[in-house]
Amino acid sequence: MVKLSVIIVNYNVKEYLEQCLLSVRISLKDIKHEIFVIDNCSGDGSARFIKKNFPEVNLIENRINLGFSRANNIALKKAKGEYITLLNPDTIVKEDTFRIIIDAFDELEDAGMIGCKVLNPDGSLQLSCRRSFPAPWISFFRLIGLSRLFPQSKLFGKYNLTYLDPDQVTEVDAISGSFMTIKREVLDKAGYMDEDYFMYGEDLEWCYQIKESGWKIYYYPKTSIVHYKGESSKNSEWSRIRLFYSAMEIFAEKHIHSKRSFTPLWLIKSAIWVRGLVSVIGQFFQKMAIPAVDICFINMSFLAAVYLRFGEFITIPPYGDYRGYLIQLGLATIIMTVSLLFHGVYPSNLFSIARSAAGAVTGSVLIILFAFFSGDIMFSRIVFFTFGLLNLLFLPGWRFMFFSLSKLIARSGLFNIRQEVYRSTGLIIGSDEKSREIYDTFCSNLSHEMEVAGMISVGGDRNALHPPVLGELNEINSIIREHRITDIIFPVESHSYDRIIDTVIRCQPGKVNFKLIPSSLELIIGKSSVIPLVDLPLVDLEYKYLDSSGKISKRLLDLALSSALILISLPVYVIVKLKNRLSIRHKIVFGDRGRPIYVKILMNKGNQYKGKLKFFPLWVQIFKGEFSFVGQSYLTNIDTVPESISLLKPGIIGIDAYESLKNPNLNGRTFELHYLKNYSILYDFKLILRRIFKDSKSGSAINTEVDE
Repeated sequence: MVKLSVIIVNYNVKEYLEQCLLSVRISLKDIKHEIFVIDNCSGDGSARFIKKNFPEVNLIENRINLGFSRANNIALKKAKGEYITLLNPDTIVKEDTFRIIIDAFDELEDAGMIGCKVLNPDGSLQLSCRRSFPAPWISFFRLIGLSRLFPQSKLFGKYNLTYLDPDQVTEVDAISGSFMTIKREVLDKAGYMDEDYFMYGEDLEWCYQIKESGWKIYYYPKTSIVHYKGESSKNSEWSRIRLFYSAMEIFAEKHIHSKRSFTPLWLIKSAIWVRGLVSVIGQFFQKMAIPAVDICFINMSFLAAVYLRFGEFITIPPYGDYRGYLIQLGLATIIMTVSLLFHGVYPSNLFSIARSAAGAVTGSVLIILFAFFSGDIMFSRIVFFTFGLLNLLFLPGWRFMFFSLSKLIARSGLFNIRQEVYRSTGLIIGSDEKSREIYDTFCSNLSHEMEVAGMISVGGDRNALHPPVLGELNEINSIIREHRITDIIFPVESHSYDRIIDTVIRCQPGKVNFKLIPSSLELIIGKSSVIPLVDLPLVDLEYKYLDSSGKISKRLLDLALSSALILISLPVYVIVKLKNRLSIRHKIVFGDRGRPIYVKILMNKGNQYKGKLKFFPLWVQIFKGEFSFVGQSYLTNIDTVPESISLLKPGIIGIDAYESLKNPNLNGRTFELHYLKNYSILYDFKLILRRIFKDSKSGSAINTEVDE
């Protein structure tokens, strides 16, 4: 009998997945097991890599990204283990992690699910590995930041239980989805993960189901893992925020509302989305902060150049008026900012002195050339020549000053300065041949990315303690302080995963990052058929929908109709909703290009509302741009996974509703291609009118029943 089934859902994190599977392979060595990897249509070659390097893994390849809960459920239904562990792909586990967790179930007989201690890449505790259910006041204290200000308070710190000893075994409401182990009998009783969630919230919901089934959930810190949190979604920050707060809204609707809390549901949902708005604004300002500083210095350079040439800031030279003055300032700012962008300063090398200097040189040359060849526009070539020189001084200069000040503050220990502000300093764990090879690689090829202070001996060989070896592993904390280390680097093939995690724990509470280097030395982890076209005539295919004019006209039609319908029906909708106590249920559908969308369905006492305003939530989503009046069909079977990715948004009216398209060759995918090729705004009007008149004659409504 299989003792343990390990399930990993992967999406575009091949490098992390490799290290995860290597650590899992070692940890499962003496346990009868099976491993499932569900690949959610990754585009980084993950599936091919697994087939080649991990043949023992049961690989399941999805056609599209089904999300976390649906993908896990596919494997949960196939798993045969007495215990089942859900594990994130961006984690590494210790050699004894699974054995300790399995033994913990014997120790804690009433346990239905157990999670371990989860560490961040800097060695700190990941707070989400133990938490309470988000009751209104618990969530409120977290949303307004009181839980962060007073983490030791039992009142304010209850969400993440920050007032408890992180090394204490504790019964909790919920644990992190990055590592959760459940008994087979509990799964059979509590059921699978709720597929109403795409990503985020499904682990919290599952814990709720388990607690409701009468089992307990435990945080068990006698073993630990490292979790490089959020790697699967780091390239889509806005989508991540939207999905996270949508999941919070769904959980509130499912459970807080059902308990008939004294706090109104609308107030809870408003608080959730206000907090989401704050997150979006925070992300925006975080991304725009450095460009804003650059623009300030660019404008200061322009004003200084004008003052040096004319002796005044404001008085306009005799060559133009205020409008011309502002146009020239705007052009100069745009040219310089775009130059910095093309030199890679934005968004990933914000504090690079070399790149900002190169961008300033290129921008200055372009501005000076523009001034010389556009004398009728520019009021003074001398101003723009001086402007270029000042930018060359200011743009790299403020970074150098900030860099120096940051290092000074970091040395003093008064404040924790974010490590990306200044150049990283690395420390390689190991002094063997592989470690020295990595050290030489950094010194010769990667010195511009990171300065490596040296290596650490792990074998206790005192003869190895000569430069660049700085000391032994038990001296690591003093070496970190002395050399101001920001990054600890592990050559994976030289160390066990136990040693890696133990080193992470040992370095607490130091603010250092931990990075892995696979054996290939090619990267650092912090984180059909072919048809030859010869002799074939090539014909351009024109799809009118894909033209800008087609997309704009369709969007304008959706905006106009949805705005009119919302304004006309809003008062009636509010009255009907309050009178019948209607609620909103969320279901996941797959929109254009396969992106997940939460469709809002109006519910009445557990059943789908059948009244004339049943489409009101969809009209709002059409106004927001998530849906369209005419698009891909989805409502007749809302849980169906599409056979292929569509370029169209989901529509209340499917494109296959046009009765005149009765050509037998037009079915399935062919409908979409026909629509894309022949689209016009009149096409949508015909489909809408045909549907309206058909329904009015038959007295029936469009079938939007939710399949269960």
